[in-house]
Amino acid sequence: MSFLRLCMLALMASGFAACDRPASVRDDGAGAHHAPLIDGLGSTSFAITTKAPAAQRYFAQGLLLAWAFEHGEAERSFREALRRDPDCAMCEWGVAYIRGPNINHPYRDRAAEAAAHIRRALALAPRASARERALIEALAARYDVERPSKDAPPAEAALCAARPGTDADPLDIAYAQAMARVAREFPDDPDIRVLHAEALLLLAPWEWWREDRPAAGTLQAIEELEAALARAPNHTGANHYLIHALEQSPVPARALPAAQRLGALAPDAGHLVHMPSHVYMRIGRYADASRANVEAIAADARFAQQIRAHGAAPLAHVSHHRHFLWATASMEGRGAVALEAANALAAEVAADGKPFGRAGNEYFAALPLFALVRFARWDEILASPAPKGASAYPRGVWHYARGVALVRTGRA
Repeated sequence: MSFLRLCMLALMASGFAACDRPASVRDDGAGAHHAPLIDGLGSTSFAITTKAPAAQRYFAQGLLLAWAFEHGEAERSFREALRRDPDCAMCEWGVAYIRGPNINHPYRDRAAEAAAHIRRALALAPRASARERALIEALAARYDVERPSKDAPPAEAALCAARPGTDADPLDIAYAQAMARVAREFPDDPDIRVLHAEALLLLAPWEWWREDRPAAGTLQAIEELEAALARAPNHTGANHYLIHALEQSPVPARALPAAQRLGALAPDAGHLVHMPSHVYMRIGRYADASRANVEAIAADARFAQQIRAHGAAPLAHVSHHRHFLWATASMEGRGAVALEAANALAAEVAADGKPFGRAGNEYFAALPLFALVRFARWDEILASPAPKGASAYPRGVWHYARGVALVRTGRA
């Protein structure tokens, strides 16, 4: 198996490694501290009905954070918008939206609270605009208690996305259908097109392409995103989702314009700075992919500094970005960079204890050994002690690395 295929399998097939939301990360936007206003997230023209300018600012920020997959901080912003204007229907919509399923967490463990907020949004909707009422009514379909819905999985179930072959939740189908109607009613609205595309992608999270064939809804989502970008090329959500929708396709380069735009649009949203590497890795631009992840790790630090000053903790996207950097630097032949990224991930596991669940911890703990094998550091491998504990996977990787080293040095 080629190292490129090994990297892609590690990045895309391993749920604990490829997902954008590590399981242990705090994601409780309802914390006691009020949300700060954050720089470097991009811009949006999504206007809502409110008499409080601060509510508008926080709502817009919540949406930008959602587009950046910073769901916990997005919730804090939506809640702050609601605190600034308790009669704001779309502020209630924002909390209901962010507490619902997303492609990294396609479950309904928070649906009861989301339903309560959308009911309040419906009560406030008569004073909102027609566009806002349409969005509120569409989101209400996602939480319709009269429809059957699958139970939320246990907390230690899937780390990221629904298992291959699972059917879409009937409520998610209802929401996607409702958003299709809203998109037909407001065809010139890029935000609505992105929300519709997002709803379609949620019907088969991370299973948008199989053997070069699109899942149901994938092509329509791509059409919606490209239509949004035709009107708003700097829309961070449209650029972000288009990369995801195309990266596993036979034509990942179709997302290259989005990749080339996105990083500069939101320089302090680390995950958006990183996202171009999903395309660059697929088309062989490994140096560009590495650069994107180095910049993303720096952006993660700036973002964390901004929100930690206000008592919050960011989602740990930095682990995903370091993991990607290990893969792209390995493809470049930059051993020192790859090993540094691998060691940083292993140290994160050792320091936190269990930040990524058992499978993720074991994989990241063993990553330095893969880097050492890749760059023929035989003496370092042979000097490495056996992993502590009785877990089979890290010990197996250690034996594998030692076996390769012994053969390569003629000691087998």
